[in-house]
Amino acid sequence: MTVNDQDLQTIANLCLLAALADGHLSPGERSHIQDMIRQLGGDDARPGAASPETDVRVLAQRLSGPEASRLAFEMAVAVCHADGVVTRGEEEFIRSLWPALGLDRHAAERIEREVGTLALVRFEGATQTGSGRADSSRRPESPAEIDQRILRYAMLAGAAELLPQALATVAVLPIQMRLVNSLAESHGFSELDAEH
Repeated sequence: MTVNDQDLQTIANLCLLAALADGHLSPGERSHIQDMIRQLGGDDARPGAASPETDVRVLAQRLSGPEASRLAFEMAVAVCHADGVVTRGEEEFIRSLWPALGLDRHAAERIEREVGTLALVRFEGATQTGSGRADSSRRPESPAEIDQRILRYAMLAGAAELLPQALATVAVLPIQMRLVNSLAESHGFSELDAEH
């Protein structure tokens, strides 16, 4: 999904505010925002680069319409879930954001549930792949165990595809990349490069 430049920058700024709602911006949150913006068609959108605006109501008015507002809410909630824990500050930010964007409570709650599910999917994938380094002390997996892992990841990716388009876009590629890295690790490759 692609969005116009103004919507893209506004969404990036809202995501930055979401990340800062708990008092700090972690490298993981910054990376998560940049990845989402790239997946939406941006090329190196830097959150907050174009506007220092911190009032969500002002930012909400810059969005082109309901679809952009919904996307902005989805992305901001995803940032709040990026580290697996939604803090009180992030909860308060989410509660202030959906009315500013013109969303009704039911739509906002549905999006929050979907994003929470997506976060669980991501963390399930992360726990399955481990650290990304080959562990020589682990016993090699059997072909049947590897097949089961592939099936589990396929089901996670399939479930993510059922999410709204923007969330599916953000979810599926990381799940697939975790599977590829996991399979590489199973075959003794601790790191993958372009040649692999």
